[in-house]
Amino acid sequence: MTATVALAAGAFLLSFVALRDLAVLAGITPTLAPVLPLVIDLAVAVATIALVAVMKPTRRSRSATPAATTTAPGTASPAVSSATPARALPARRDDSAATAPLLRRG
Repeated sequence: MTATVALAAGAFLLSFVALRDLAVLAGITPTLAPVLPLVIDLAVAVATIALVAVMKPTRRSRSATPAATTTAPGTASPAVSSATPARALPARRDDSAATAPLLRRG
């Protein structure tokens, strides 16, 4: 944790100096130049904290085998355990016909 804080502080300091100098080169007065790196670096910090706050770890089943599908009494369709979510994968397009002329030599 200490190394992460030290790394973040060093990155902030280097970024601050570089962006302040860039602001001065762009014609911003030296008294207002420190505002630019503060705005940019603080926006990055706030966005990072917000992203970490909304990321929730997902719980995964610890069993090595997926849950079995069973048929509930009186129903025709099987009941599927919620531990095995179904996800549809996007269809993959075969591009071999499109790329074949690019691979030919001659």
